[in-house]
Amino acid sequence: MKRRDFLAALPLSALAIKASTMSLSADDAAPVAETGTIIDSPPLLQNPCADSMNVVWVVKAPATGYVEFGETSELGQKITTDQFGLNPYDDRFLQTRITGLSPGKTYYYRTVTVPVDFKTAYNIVPGDAVFSKVYNFKTADAGATSATFSVINDTHQNTPTLEKLTAKLAELKADYTVWNGDLINDYYTDEQVITNIARPADAAFAAEKPLLFVRGNHDYRGPWCRNLPRLLTPWCHADLKYRNLGYNFAFRQGPLAIIALDTGEDKPDAHPVFSGMVQYEHNMHRQAEWLDETLKRPDIASAPHIVVICHIPLYDPRPTANPGTTLEGYAAYSGLGLKLWGPILDKANVPLVISAHQHSYRFSEPGEGRQWAQLVGGGPSGNNNDRGAPTVIHGQADTNKFVITVYNVANDSIRDTFEFLPRKS
Repeated sequence: MKRRDFLAALPLSALAIKASTMSLSADDAAPVAETGTIIDSPPLLQNPCADSMNVVWVVKAPATGYVEFGETSELGQKITTDQFGLNPYDDRFLQTRITGLSPGKTYYYRTVTVPVDFKTAYNIVPGDAVFSKVYNFKTADAGATSATFSVINDTHQNTPTLEKLTAKLAELKADYTVWNGDLINDYYTDEQVITNIARPADAAFAAEKPLLFVRGNHDYRGPWCRNLPRLLTPWCHADLKYRNLGYNFAFRQGPLAIIALDTGEDKPDAHPVFSGMVQYEHNMHRQAEWLDETLKRPDIASAPHIVVICHIPLYDPRPTANPGTTLEGYAAYSGLGLKLWGPILDKANVPLVISAHQHSYRFSEPGEGRQWAQLVGGGPSGNNNDRGAPTVIHGQADTNKFVITVYNVANDSIRDTFEFLPRKS
């Protein structure tokens, strides 16, 4: 590793969901508008796999919807994802999973939204279909020669920060955007979530580059947080015993394996503010089992490069840093995460953990009983110089090396660059 200083409802993962795909015919309705008043956000691509992709979009009134897609901009197929035999119907969030795709291939798609006036059970009146513009995406491909990703974090519904971050994401055009927790402060309303996540700074940031959501401690706060799967769909784990882990994920893109862990809240479960309504620690113990099994998967174990992403850091060099295991204060780093996951990461020769939470940029080289480096992204703190500024962490991997570039978006400069050689699997 070298350093050169010059240089983030029911989910679609529910078992009862099926996708119905059909070819479009001449009888299908022509678009009545490129966009319409009922559409309230660009689509968000999520849960990228070699053979499928989730699409979520926001509407302004009760509606149903589906996705048209194909290998050219002519599209040619449409897909509707049902739950227990019911097609989507919601007054704010619609989602569909496109299935039957091929690895590493570009697909074109658009959302189709149909307003629905539910007068009575037997008097359901659909309106005219409203079509989005045509977008495109590329499916995951373990055989690709390279992989790129960009990480943002701790946006906390800060509009000036979101404007800078989404502008940088548009410039970098990474394969994937990772939003590493604390998207907003506390979750209370649909509108709050739509404004700050579905269309942050009015950017279509995830319409063509899939979003990878990593949950932060603030993403567990407020009465609305249990509705989060309506907009940010949990990962669909193949192993049924891990389905309710939600936002953990692991997948391979070319030479790079990307793994996400959920560090929960920044206080122990017994803290009185939670009123006995949480089980973060139990969830972290289950993740240790999942992580150990995941790192042994052939596709992950054989990856030349692995990056693990979690919101709360797993390490802090300061002797007085709070590990989040007492009722006093709040965590600077996750002492429980370090205890449960650290040895597993060491055993698998994981080189890098990317975290957030502290709103202060920091890089810690391997040491102190751990073989992995840790990079903490900066966040809005009122100090736009050096460590206190928001960052975009950009990763680029090929078979020979894995390069991380840290951008200070406050002054649009490169803060640091790090280079990792292929790991020993």
